[in-house]
Amino acid sequence: MFFEDAVIASKDLELTLTGREGGKLGRIPMAGVPQKAADNYIAKLLEKGHKVAICDQMEDASQAKGLVERKVVRTITAGTIIETNLLDASKNNYLASVIKSQKDSFYGLAYVDISTGEFKISKLTYHNLLAELNRISPSEIIGIVGKRQLKPFQIVPEETLDLPEGITNNYNCTVRSAIAFSAENALEKIKQVFDINSLEGFGFPEYTQGLIAAGAIIDYLQETQKTDLPKLDVITPYNMDEFVSIDANTARNLELVQTVRDNNYKGSLFWSINRTKTNMGARLLRKWIQQPLQNIFEIKKRQDAVEEFIENSKIRLDLAFLLDKVYDIERLATKISNNSVNGRDFVALRDSLKLLPDFGKLLFNMKSPLLSCFSEINSGIADFVEIIDKTVDESPPVGLKEGNLIKPGVNKELDYLKSLLGDGKEWLSNFENKEKERTGIKSLKVGYSKNFGFFIEVTHSNTSLVPENYIRKQTLSNAERYITPELKKHENEILSAESKSIDMEYQIFCNFRDYSKEFVEPVRDLAKSIAVLDVLLSFAEVAAELNYIKPEINESSDIMIKDGRHPVIEQLLPLGSYVPNDLCISSICHSELDSESILFRI
Repeated sequence: MFFEDAVIASKDLELTLTGREGGKLGRIPMAGVPQKAADNYIAKLLEKGHKVAICDQMEDASQAKGLVERKVVRTITAGTIIETNLLDASKNNYLASVIKSQKDSFYGLAYVDISTGEFKISKLTYHNLLAELNRISPSEIIGIVGKRQLKPFQIVPEETLDLPEGITNNYNCTVRSAIAFSAENALEKIKQVFDINSLEGFGFPEYTQGLIAAGAIIDYLQETQKTDLPKLDVITPYNMDEFVSIDANTARNLELVQTVRDNNYKGSLFWSINRTKTNMGARLLRKWIQQPLQNIFEIKKRQDAVEEFIENSKIRLDLAFLLDKVYDIERLATKISNNSVNGRDFVALRDSLKLLPDFGKLLFNMKSPLLSCFSEINSGIADFVEIIDKTVDESPPVGLKEGNLIKPGVNKELDYLKSLLGDGKEWLSNFENKEKERTGIKSLKVGYSKNFGFFIEVTHSNTSLVPENYIRKQTLSNAERYITPELKKHENEILSAESKSIDMEYQIFCNFRDYSKEFVEPVRDLAKSIAVLDVLLSFAEVAAELNYIKPEINESSDIMIKDGRHPVIEQLLPLGSYVPNDLCISSICHSELDSESILFRI
């Protein structure tokens, strides 16, 4: 990092600020971090509200004439993170977009999580907008540029977001141009990305403002990602009337996902009922808690599924055992679509998808429609699993250019190159034994160094026995290193085979990665089904563990609870010390509320 970037980074990352002479520019400030630790420093910069531009070489330095060409290949912002190690596994990472309608008092809201593909829009009043932003807690909000009035003695007005202060003061906001939010530009962006001619299936014209906000998100992603976008789910419009609206203050005081006092997970409702086994399940449970259903039919469908699990404890235990082995296939699918997937990711995906038949067997006799999806698994998934199994090595490295990515049998030429490498190791062993016998130097050994290649190492005490055809290459404190024409020739053959092998494995892997993109959507669908299963199973686990019963839900506004127990407080108190309470809120009963503050939090 140089100039102002270096000064800012040195302060925020606590780095040493150095510099170098820049001629007429004077001393140029400089700061840097080790490449291996870059992700940790990027995370810190994002937390402090910065955006990070990633610059990469566009050509092989050994082939370049003059300066090596470099370009910014991506800009990482708080709302566009795709690296799983920078994300909270139990929480979505949303990028939101907000625009106010010019015709009425409504706002268009769009939000996307590019790590999972989720993409939704809505049309909201100002108060509902604030409630929704509080619920989804976006890492970043983009909005259209506005202009403040001129202050005294000011010639050029400051640029600012054309959004209410209730948003700009509480969220990490990014200003975007008016063009990005123009209806023509934004709606055209959506058509291009989703390859459609009409927006009617996306909520047009009712959700026009939401679609404009969605188009502005696509424009922002194209600018920051530089390459093809990760595959996004079809834009889904939703209406706030489908759910119980919970404003920010109510959500905070109810401590739905974190405590009021110290923002901790422990002590929240989420903590008290979270027995999920997968990251997808944890994310979905958080959504269900913050977005309660109003539709009684849908509520009862969930209840009936939970009841089935409670009545089948053996199935419940077996399913929990399987879920514990499932990786975050929702985010793994996205890594395929944005080309950030590696060999280990494919192995994790394969191991997770291999469990699907076992899920199907356990759920075969379950009656709940919420679980029927496991009996209709995409037939192509089994083929995909088999191809991963045949293609990707069992223990691949993290990097893609380190070799050992592809299994034997995939490519004959690759197998031949690898056989040369295997034979090369045997040749080196034979060569070492031959030289020991020829020279009489029992301690002689053949080794390899990145700087010097293959060498013959002889201790100083045995240098008098070194043959004339040994060429000295390096002197150490206790030994001398030599090469011979024969060893050098074999070194060239081995290194050439290794280089070709690595390049070929990388190309085969890239081709396989491109082929795998057709499975991104079905894998995501499975991830959603697994998440639903995980949450329902979590509810059943909590109910069985704490002896909860199935409440009766009806259209009445009356609430009657017998021996009610607060799910959070009871688990925070010593076992058996919580005193159950009755509650009746109705025109036909008058219950004394001995523990009012607790009952109001049920």
